[in-house]
Amino acid sequence: MADRFYGTGRRKKSIARVYLVPGTGKITINKRDIDDYFGLETLKVIVRQALVATETTDKFDILVNVHGGGTTGQAGAIRHGIARALVQADGDYRPTLKAAGFLTRDPRMKERKNSRSVNRDQARCEKPWKFNVSGVFSFAISAEKISGNRFLLRESAAASAGACDKCNRQDRTGQLFCDRAVLGGSVSLCL
Repeated sequence: MADRFYGTGRRKKSIARVYLVPGTGKITINKRDIDDYFGLETLKVIVRQALVATETTDKFDILVNVHGGGTTGQAGAIRHGIARALVQADGDYRPTLKAAGFLTRDPRMKERKNSRSVNRDQARCEKPWKFNVSGVFSFAISAEKISGNRFLLRESAAASAGACDKCNRQDRTGQLFCDRAVLGGSVSLCL
């Protein structure tokens, strides 16, 4: 029988190298006691779950080197590594650990940043506008200059223009207003 059993555990961005040595149940993580390394009791429970399921809490001392990710990911990686090392120590533990889901690598990772998500939370994409059409569009509508660069837009029978949150505004009668310049008989609207 080997004096040391090894298992590698992974969760999110964390990777844990776990060594089981016959002993009294002391858990050492990165040369620190588990109580010093993890402040939250829930994380300590997660680390010990595989040992409790197989009733080997007092049979092995556990030495762990873990890096990457945050505390929750590291706790999950340590649990995964302990479960793999326990299977190496005794193959009879495999059905118990497999049924509890401790041998399965959790595939959930952080979602990539979506496009156009500047000044937003990590994976959140922009909220859609009421009339969201991207790009600059030209419509065949007649324009009447009101003042400065403001135009009263009248639709022709051939083209229809919707209101845009950016620069088009409708008054109460349904007429369109736009601050854009007239380009050769048609008005360039930003939709």
